[in-house]
Parts: sequence; C-alpha cells; structure tokens
Amino acid sequence: MSASFIRQHHHTIADTESRSEERTRQGQPELVISILDDENLDPLASGRLHSSLNANQVKQMFRCVYILLRDTGRRPGEICQLGADCLLDGVEPELIWDNVKGKRLGRRLPISQQTASAIRDWQQVRADTLIAEAGADYLFPARSRAAPIPYLRTQTVGDALRIWAKWINDNVALPTGETPPLEGVSLYAYAFRHSYAQRHAAAGIPVDVLRDLMDHKNISTTMGCYDISLRRKREAVATIAALTVDRLGARKPSSLGAYELR
Repeated sequence: MSASFIRQHHHTIADTESRSEERTRQGQPELVISILDDENLDPLASGRLHSSLNANQVKQMFRCVYILLRDTGRRPGEICQLGADCLLDGVEPELIWDNVKGKRLGRRLPISQQTASAIRDWQQVRADTLIAEAGADYLFPARSRAAPIPYLRTQTVGDALRIWAKWINDNVALPTGETPPLEGVSLYAYAFRHSYAQRHAAAGIPVDVLRDLMDHKNISTTMGCYDISLRRKREAVATIAALTVDRLGARKPSSLGAYELR
C-alpha cells in the first residue's frame, strides 16, 4: 500500500444490521398485531365518511381491509383493487387477486375460513349499499363518485390506520399499566406484508413455499422480507453439530458451543 494512502471516514463500511438479532424486518411485531386485534378493532375508521355508507358500514369495510392486510400479506394496492367477487368460496377458500406490480393477474391465494368469513360479511353489507357504477366491480369502492380512481385509495387506508393507532395510544392501556401501548410504532399498511412473511418463516414454512405465497419470482426477494430468528439459527447449528464427522469420515458429534467455535 502506498505510503501516501490516508484512511478516510468514508472508507469504512457501515453496519446496517440491527444489534438485536430478534428484530423483524420492517414488519409489525406480533405484539402490535395482538394489541390491534384485542377488542380495539371497533374504533378503526370511526367517524370517517365514505361515499353513501353509514358509519357502521364504513367501520365494517375498513375492518375487512385490515383483516385482509393482516392475513394475506398482499400489498396495500392489491387489497384496494380486489374485485367484488374476489372470494372463491368452499371448503378451502381462495382469494383471487392481481399482482399488478409483477404483471401477473388472476392469482389465487389460499386463505383461512376466518379470513373468508370477513370477506363474506363485508360482501353482504356491500350488497345493501348504493355503489357508484364506476366502483361496482371493486370490493372496496372509491370514497366518492367523483374520485379519479374507482376503488379505495391506499392513502385513505394509511390515514385510517394512523388515526386508529393514535386513538389506541390515547385510550388504551396495557395490562402492565404501560401507556401508550403503540408508542414508537409506525403503523402503516405495507408493514403487514413483512409481518406475513415473518410469521410464516418463524413457523418453519420452506422458503420456496413462502416465495410462492408472496408471489415473488426470486427467492432472494422473499428472504429480504423476514429475518431468521436466533432460535432457528441455534437449532440449525445444533443439527449440524450432531452430524459432525472427523477427518476420516467417522461420526464425531460436537457440543453446540464447540461447534460454534470451529
């Protein structure tokens, strides 16, 4: 190396990883989701006006939007653009949706009966409301007849989530007495997609299956949506340690600590 070389601060490589190995990658932690679900769904979209819907109908629509974000892992825009007949009902229900970003339309996603029930409930409510002709084909029609797009805007969903989070912080206390319960939490719609990926990864769903559920082309994209928990890393090390062999190929199990030091 030349003697004229001088180390500069910009020559260093920044550590972009969090110090916590258990962090989730841009997703909502399960604790946050449990707070949202725990008798706190009713205030969602309270007081919000939307087309010809009454107050209760607005709440039911946004309740369905939230459940679909939480349970399906679809992008906010994909939820907002769902067709009115997006539910393929049956013993094993499926959600018919369009991957607009990937230009793959008419995709099918297996969903639970509980999620399907939320869609059915909203479809029944929707059937009794006056929907503008432009939004008739969408599960979640636009806010007004004059809206530039005929379906619910992602910005509207985001606004409703932020107001909901503020209401929870102002009115709900955790059993431990901590308040506000969502302090420091940024509640935004896209985070539920990462939570979906993290939840499936933590349950041990193979990455190739998760890739298909997320409708990614590349596994590397899927792996960028979640973190491997410290528990699973230790399980992997323990499994390999038990299969360690010596230089002659003979089985020579190693302790977890000894294997990690190799």
